[in-house]
Amino acid sequence: ENVRRMNTQFNMWKSVMWHSLFRPSKELLALTDPITKQFVNFNRVIGVHVRLGGRIGNANDVMRIGPKCGHSCLPADFDWKQWFTNCMQTKIQMGDVAFFITSDRPKNELDALFKVTKGVKVFYLPKNRIVHTDRTPDQSKTEWLETVADWLILSKTDEILMSPSSFSLTAAMYGGSVPTMLGEKCANQINS
Repeated sequence: ENVRRMNTQFNMWKSVMWHSLFRPSKELLALTDPITKQFVNFNRVIGVHVRLGGRIGNANDVMRIGPKCGHSCLPADFDWKQWFTNCMQTKIQMGDVAFFITSDRPKNELDALFKVTKGVKVFYLPKNRIVHTDRTPDQSKTEWLETVADWLILSKTDEILMSPSSFSLTAAMYGGSVPTMLGEKCANQINS
């Protein structure tokens, strides 16, 4: 608990630094505000970021799980869907919670996550195409803005359940939270 408290205090300093480096444009806020302005209607909004790697938006990203894993690897038999759904169920039991889900996977591959939230508000920003912010060579400005909008919305959640990814880690830094990493124990408390 002391380590988490220290990390939280350090993340607040990082958040101040990030806010001085990055200021969202009006164009970006036009994408994020319709979702983030609804967050006030809930005690907690939990961000869920699933990044598994592979072929994304005409770019290759290092696999995060399985036999071809090349980055922050979990055991090949690790069931990421089960971990996320169990953790989300834990958060649902806390009451008055909503989720924001984003991923490098098409929405239909996230069915298990959407099913566990039955009766709970889920925010999701549809995209023309999922792209990798710095690896997709042919992304349009709209695709890039949609990806950055996911990052900014994720940063405004109260806590983040995340796969190994600098995308969600920097969103947590910007938002000033300490995320729960895929495979860690999902605490029944608010990371603040």
